[in-house]
Amino acid sequence: GASDKFISFFYVVLDLKTRRLTYCNCGHNPPILKRANGSIERLHAGGTLIGLRSGELFQEALVSLGRGDQLVLFTDGLSEVENAAGEQYGEDRIAQGLRMGKIGDAEETLDSIMQGVSEHCGGTFTDDATALVLSTL
Repeated sequence: GASDKFISFFYVVLDLKTRRLTYCNCGHNPPILKRANGSIERLHAGGTLIGLRSGELFQEALVSLGRGDQLVLFTDGLSEVENAAGEQYGEDRIAQGLRMGKIGDAEETLDSIMQGVSEHCGGTFTDDATALVLSTL
């Protein structure tokens, strides 16, 4: 029935002039904001899965981006991929890889994420493996 239909969703609006990012996370993997100084923030604010409860209210949050910050969005196909021992890669490993990595452009960061995940699972993905990296200049 209709009660078993739900979706995770991350909504974001970036104002390029002010570098302000308004977002609402509806049960999706919390995107990771890597600051130019190397600190990591996870974007949790929002609510639960869309369609899970009727009349659910969702909250938006606002963050300001600085020069050199990177926003990393990813699907659970990356965080939940397993190695031969059945161990998931995990969101913490994605964040740790970002924390340890050098500050590069968006393509370098994306390549680094995908390489780490692929090495973990031996290149065998069982779900969509999608990531998006936004770098501010």
